[in-house]
Amino acid sequence: DVHYHYTPRPQDKLRRDEEYKRYFSLMSYLVYYPLMWRLERVRGLVPLHASALASPRGGIVIGGPGGVGKTTTCIALLRRPGIALVSENLVFTDGAALYSCDEPVRLDRTSLELLGEVPAALAAMPYPDGLKDKELFHAVAPRAGPVEPRAVFLPVFSDRRGLRRLSPEVAAEKFAAMNRLTRELDDYGWYTSALDLHWPEPGSSARRVEALRRLAERTCCFELGIDRAAGVEAVVDDILQALA
Repeated sequence: DVHYHYTPRPQDKLRRDEEYKRYFSLMSYLVYYPLMWRLERVRGLVPLHASALASPRGGIVIGGPGGVGKTTTCIALLRRPGIALVSENLVFTDGAALYSCDEPVRLDRTSLELLGEVPAALAAMPYPDGLKDKELFHAVAPRAGPVEPRAVFLPVFSDRRGLRRLSPEVAAEKFAAMNRLTRELDDYGWYTSALDLHWPEPGSSARRVEALRRLAERTCCFELGIDRAAGVEAVVDDILQALA
């Protein structure tokens, strides 16, 4: 049985998007989070707040909390030959491979202005007007199957562009921290705590940390300095140079 409760607003204060938000929240707790928890238990896959792409030189991960340029950088990379989208917002990993978490790609006005042109690999999605400040897209031909990761990039805005190598220990701590700073994964964390309390499995909490540690150890991890004045193509060039 499921009990779902909310306090309705007075009709004159009810925003147009209220109903959509309630259904989205309901879907998260009834469908989205249980499936993610099941993937953890059965396949050892943990979520990471990051974009993932496949390239001829290996998998590229771009992670971080919201607002650091993760999505814009990911979509800019799609314009380069041979690069395909795996996942834009969340990626699943067991530490050895990357797996997609299929969601719409969300681009706000700033991202669209920086990109200038949306790659042909993305197709616009219809969505009710006025409900979102972002445009929604889906991948025309998303990469199927696992992708072996090659490098992880954690963007930070800086006056100086460039890369700084991170140790696996530091990178793993940053992975865990950026997950906690992401609302949907923070909500997922306390939701799974309730499931773990009722259906405990020895070692399950440790395996979540272990998967992130393995990912950090198997890849080259970098802090990616983004100088906004240099433009998004400069960021893409820095990433591809690190993969060379």
